[in-house]
Amino acid sequence: MEQRVFGNILKKKHTILAQLSEIQMSIEKHRSKKLVDLEKELQIELENERLKYAAMSFYRGLYTEEKGNMGKFPIRRMFPIVEAEFLEVLDQKLTTQEVHDALFGMAPLKAPGIDSLHAQFYQSQWNVVGESLVLLVKRVFENGTLERFFNKILLVLILKFVGPESITQFRPISLCTVPYKIITEVIVNRLKPLIPLLIAGNQTSFVGGQNIMDNIVIAQEVIHSMRICKGQKGCILK
Repeated sequence: MEQRVFGNILKKKHTILAQLSEIQMSIEKHRSKKLVDLEKELQIELENERLKYAAMSFYRGLYTEEKGNMGKFPIRRMFPIVEAEFLEVLDQKLTTQEVHDALFGMAPLKAPGIDSLHAQFYQSQWNVVGESLVLLVKRVFENGTLERFFNKILLVLILKFVGPESITQFRPISLCTVPYKIITEVIVNRLKPLIPLLIAGNQTSFVGGQNIMDNIVIAQEVIHSMRICKGQKGCILK
């Protein structure tokens, strides 16, 4: 994939450096506007190749699976227990309606993945592609494995601020294909009824109907109350 998108970056880089060296030698002997302009173009191209190589190396390292201890860890009684009746619901066979609901719950024209197909394509052509799409998603749930093409994404880098100096100063956005989104949406829909049983009521981040700012406001109110409170009363913040 990298080879197809970026080509051989190191080979391109060496070729550009060799061309720059020849042009700079020619400029020393006979300076001309055409050679100077060509040198500028090659400098820009060289910088682009360096950026490509830096991005590819960084994210290859970031997304490569680490070989570590994958054994069992002593975590019993550290998390809420899910009752058997709820586990049975999670383990039910996937239905066509679940796939349909997941697909039609998506915004139709959100940024597409690597196949360039929006959710709108599958929604508008449901009568044609619906059956194949359901079979595709069912195969993932029944086999418990995700085929490689599902994991192919477009990684878009968004500037965190003007004038970045390193690759970490970009925010990566993963653009997934619609079938991948359907799989994750089905899982989310099945987990929704369980969330109130598993997550504490005072957790506000990543919970529907809650706002991450709520706890910040509460903390500010507590600190304000402590400032104006008279006497020996105190408060412990954890």
